[in-house]
Amino acid sequence: MVKIKLDKERSLRYDLNAMEKFEDVTGKSLADPKTLQENIRIKDMKALLWVGLLFEDPSLTLEQLGSMVDTDNLDVLAIALNAYGGKGNDGKSPL
Repeated sequence: MVKIKLDKERSLRYDLNAMEKFEDVTGKSLADPKTLQENIRIKDMKALLWVGLLFEDPSLTLEQLGSMVDTDNLDVLAIALNAYGGKGNDGKSPL
């Protein structure tokens, strides 16, 4: 898991439920490597961050998450992209 700081310390985890929820919200598949490499939008990055947080806080909404991220902590979007595509800050895959 990858730890990030938002309103409090939270953890990112990308299981099949998260990947399915991303597809439901964006209409894009995380099974396609191009999804996060070509023409990624802020909306997609926000959705990726959100679905990774849902296992820990299923009641979290996209709107609530959006109010937690601003110009002071935009790096959490890059952390989510790296977490999905690579290793977490514990050295293990977040998948």
